[in-house]
Amino acid sequence: MNLRIILAYIGPGAGLGAVGALAALIGAALLIAVGFVWYLAWRIMRGWKARRAARQSAAEAPTQSVDYV
Repeated sequence: MNLRIILAYIGPGAGLGAVGALAALIGAALLIAVGFVWYLAWRIMRGWKARRAARQSAAEAPTQSVDYV
C-alpha cells in the first residue's frame, strides 16, 4: 500500500462536503425505507378497515324480499 495515499491531506471544505454528501445519501436511503414500510402499513390498515366496514354494513343491512310480477 502506498503511504502517500494514506497520508494525503483533505481540506476542511472537501472533507465536510464528503461527510455531508455521505450523510445525505444515508438519510435518503433511510427515508426511502421508512416511506416504503409506512406506505405498506397504510395500505394494509386501509384494507382491514374497508373489509371490516363491509362486514358490518352487510350484517346491519335489512334483508329485503323482492316480489317479481
